[in-house]
Amino acid sequence: MESIQPETSIPQEEQSNKTKTTCSNLQEYYSMSSLQINSITKLELNSSHFVTLPEEIFEFKNVRELDLSDNQLTSISKRISEFKHLEKLNLFNNNLYDLPSEINQLQKLQVLYLDNNKFTLIPSCVFKLSHLHVLDMSNNQLITISQRIGQLQKLCILHLYNNKIETLPTEISELIKLQEFIIYSNKLKTIPNNINLLQNLHILDVSHNFIKSLPDSINNLSKLKKLHLDHNQLVNIPDLDNLHKLNMLHIGNNKLITLSETVAQLQNLEVLALQNNNLKNIPSNIGELPKLHQLHLYNNQLLVLPNLEKLSNLRVLDFSYNKLTNVSFDLEKLTNLCILHGEYNKLTSVPKIDKLSKLMDVHFNNNFF
Repeated sequence: MESIQPETSIPQEEQSNKTKTTCSNLQEYYSMSSLQINSITKLELNSSHFVTLPEEIFEFKNVRELDLSDNQLTSISKRISEFKHLEKLNLFNNNLYDLPSEINQLQKLQVLYLDNNKFTLIPSCVFKLSHLHVLDMSNNQLITISQRIGQLQKLCILHLYNNKIETLPTEISELIKLQEFIIYSNKLKTIPNNINLLQNLHILDVSHNFIKSLPDSINNLSKLKKLHLDHNQLVNIPDLDNLHKLNMLHIGNNKLITLSETVAQLQNLEVLALQNNNLKNIPSNIGELPKLHQLHLYNNQLLVLPNLEKLSNLRVLDFSYNKLTNVSFDLEKLTNLCILHGEYNKLTSVPKIDKLSKLMDVHFNNNFF
């Protein structure tokens, strides 16, 4: 017998009396009582065509989240300090190049979005936000990062991508709670040797820079899960065998000549991207990565492939644009393969793939058969 579930919906009369906590249109302010204004904890004023901040917003004294993104703001009023309860401030996509020093009075602020503006430096007031967990200053015109970055001891997420940063201060290693550091598309040539002190780092993306070598200490980032090194100038990489939790490794579009056999010790690796390098061979034990889903080898100088028959979870295999004359192992053992690219090699015959029932995309054109 089916049991009768209790009524969970709120009666219409009760819903109408429910306290409103979000304001998405400043025009609502003029019809609000003082009690209603004080109940607002979230102001959503994005895409409001503001050039300056309207004075009315400062009447909302209990706001915890303030969204001013997608406006045309060129400055922020000093009165911003009046939001004593503010925890999240979104200033994405404005025309800001500085912030008032009064922002450092927002001691409850945890999340600060300053991306897509015109900053050339991280404003000094930011370094006094001792409870900041998230800082996004991507898509600006940053050239340098102040040594004071190390003062943000509670920072967990730092996004600085698409800037013009040339060097990182060694004080970056003082961000001991940092879990996600995204700094792709800058002008970095090196990574600090003490990067290993970021022991809580889960994601590191330094792709699309000008890095020629990596410190050996990167091998001590034991909690790292995703590592993006692609589109740099790396000729080799240090051993990464201590990165036991790594599930994604992108090293494509570099100048790699060799790859260490220690890569096979990354037993949780799911994606390995080695495309667009100068590799003539890859380690024979690469076929011992039990969780590997994607293996990208295209556009190298490979003469032979190792035995990959044990990669039972492999779904994507791309060895196109190499110099292979044959595939010496049984591709039909890769029963989960969905995408297989082997075009532009020197293969003299098509490998047997009839039993690969999950294949959706196959290319072997421009070979020697």
